[in-house]
Amino acid sequence: MAKDIQLGKYIGEGLNVYKSNLVPLFVGGLLAIVPGVQTNAIAQVLRFRATGEPITIGELFDFENALDKFLISLVGGFPLLPILSAPLLAEHPGLSFVNAWKVGWAYGMTQVGGMILLALAASGVGLAGLVGCCIGVVATVPAIIPILAVAYEDLRDDVIAAATEAGIELPPAVVYE
Repeated sequence: MAKDIQLGKYIGEGLNVYKSNLVPLFVGGLLAIVPGVQTNAIAQVLRFRATGEPITIGELFDFENALDKFLISLVGGFPLLPILSAPLLAEHPGLSFVNAWKVGWAYGMTQVGGMILLALAASGVGLAGLVGCCIGVVATVPAIIPILAVAYEDLRDDVIAAATEAGIELPPAVVYE
């Protein structure tokens, strides 16, 4: 049985991670169009949550598997259902864009309503900055990164089960110690 989507938890914990690592996540959000930066930021959020080690700006610029990371950051959340494909790729860096998309889609189909709500809620947090003469959006859009990482972390077992059901073998996950 699929785990329940807990939007309040993901937003609250994601914003706490954002506040704890404001500068590197702010930079990561602003530079998300650079191949791999968004996915690297998600990987660093997962590492921060596992170890407590703060995120640094330099860690955002790992260009290994850059094309797959870039493609998943561009289309990972469109059309909302495969929104967790970017965190999956961050945790399994050897995974291809196509397989990350397939797993994200397979999991999204098991939680259609939840994934659409997660995408809308994360986007809503990002767009909340529009209230302040549109300038605040620059500060709020990067908050989407830790929100998605926290959601993935909570739903990881179900996402991995969806990969197995879809017949996709995941490469080894990054282990944070």
